[in-house]
Order: sequence, then C-alpha cells, then structure tokens
Amino acid sequence: MPTNTSAKGLYAAIFSSLLSSLGIVIQAEAIKLLGPLTVCAGASLFGSLILLTLLFLRGEYPDLALLRRHLASLISLTILRGVVGALLFVYALSLTPSIKAMFFTKAEPYLVIFWSWLLGRGGIARREGVLLVLHIAAAVVLSTSGRLSFERAQLGDLLILLALACSSLSYIVGKSVTQAIGAKLTNALTQLFSAVLLLPAAIYLAPPGAWNFVSLGWAYLWLQVLMFNIIALTLWFYAIKTIDGWIVSALRAVGPLAAAPFAWYLFDQSLTPLQLAAGGVVLATSAAIARQHIISKAKVTL
Repeated sequence: MPTNTSAKGLYAAIFSSLLSSLGIVIQAEAIKLLGPLTVCAGASLFGSLILLTLLFLRGEYPDLALLRRHLASLISLTILRGVVGALLFVYALSLTPSIKAMFFTKAEPYLVIFWSWLLGRGGIARREGVLLVLHIAAAVVLSTSGRLSFERAQLGDLLILLALACSSLSYIVGKSVTQAIGAKLTNALTQLFSAVLLLPAAIYLAPPGAWNFVSLGWAYLWLQVLMFNIIALTLWFYAIKTIDGWIVSALRAVGPLAAAPFAWYLFDQSLTPLQLAAGGVVLATSAAIARQHIISKAKVTL
C-alpha cells in the first residue's frame, strides 16, 4: 500500500503532467508572437519573482548555509533544465506543432532509465527494450506521418528529443536538492538563475514590441507562467522529492489526453489518423513502462 506521502507524490506528478501539456499549447502561441528567447527568459523571470514573493509573504526564508552546500546541484539543475533544455524546447515549438510536441515529451521515461543505466543506477530489462523499440517506431511515424523526409517540423522534433535528454538527467540531480531545500524554493531559485543567464540576450535579440507586457503574446505568457512555471513545476519538484523519478516521468503520459482536445478546439491544431494512432502507441508504451517498473519494484520488496 502506498504511504500518504507517496500518494500525494503520485497526484502531484499527474496534475503536473496535465498542466505541463496544457502549458506547451499556450507556450507555443506565445512563441509565435514574442519569439522563443523572450518567452523562455520572461517565463523564468516572472515565475521566479512570483514564487519568491509568495515564499517571503509566508515567512519561508531560505537557509543560506544549506543553499551554499547545495549550490553546485542548483546550478547543474538550472543549466540542464532551465537553460539548455528550456532553450531547445522553445525553439522546437517554433518549428513543430505543439499538439505533436506534447506526445514527443512522453519519450522522457526511457531517457530517465537510460541515464540511470549509464550512471550505474540500474539496468534495462528485455521487456523494457521491446517497449522502447515500439515507442521509437511510433514516434517516427508521429513525426513524419509515414513520409520519409526531414523538414522543418522534423528538426523541431529532434530538438525536443535533445531537450528531453537534458530534462531527464535533471531528475537525478533534482531529487537530492529538492529533498534538502524543498520543492517551492528549488523551483524559484532555478528559475531565477535561468532568468539571470537568459535575460541579457533575450532583451538584446527581442523582436520589436516583444517586451510590451499588455500584448496578446504576454497574455499567453502570463497564463503559461501560472500554469507551468508556478504550479506544474512546483508539483514536479514535489513529486520527484517523494517518489522515484522514473514513476514521475512515466506518469507524464496522461498529459496529452487533456491537452490534445484543448489544442484542437481552441487553436485548430490536429493530427492525421495515422499520427493519432502513433500517439496512442507512444502513450501506451509510456504507461506500460511505468507498470513494468512498479511490478519489478514490488518483486524486489517482497
């Protein structure tokens, strides 16, 4: 039976996935109007400021000695997830439709397992290898719609996979620091560090009018900040603090179930029947890998 804390971690992972997938759709619309770099830096800046303000209003002040001990992990997490991973992802969204991108993000569980294997933290079973082959084949069909070509959208899909390689490694780095200083503070500080690194280039390279805070693009960006940077990311950090990273990653398969209809209804995005079938296989293999790990872990603990 799961403990109360682990049950909360599972719920946090599920709701984080739902909000993240919805955030991808909203983020893509902001990128069209503001540009990728403005969206990346702006979301980190205002997400961190709002979170830090909420923490200080609640009297939750950081322990500076504790922060110094975990500064290297915070910087690594910032670089992996907040800078390199985030930049790759926003530029990918400028090239490929968000309704397709949200399915591609579900390759993350396999990359989490890959990093665990590479760093000597676990292996890949034969069944997981079969699921991985099916997952990759479905992802190729989802990207190309069955046509063998490499176009603008396929470049975006490739950038998504590179972004996922960074974010999946951050599960290993993020767990220890989140357990030490808490989910909300970890989220706030990594976003603040990201904003400091990204903001000079974002201001210098911004298209005309990009930093007009009352424009439609910023309305989308404010919504993304609320849904993703504040709520979804905090839930993600809480989830990896309380349950295994591969479970958190695998549970992200539920996100497109809510976000795909949202993208279709509000922004007229769609997939071909073949792509929808491939997307279903992507979600099914992600869910199967979670089930396989749960069964394997249960056998170990008996």
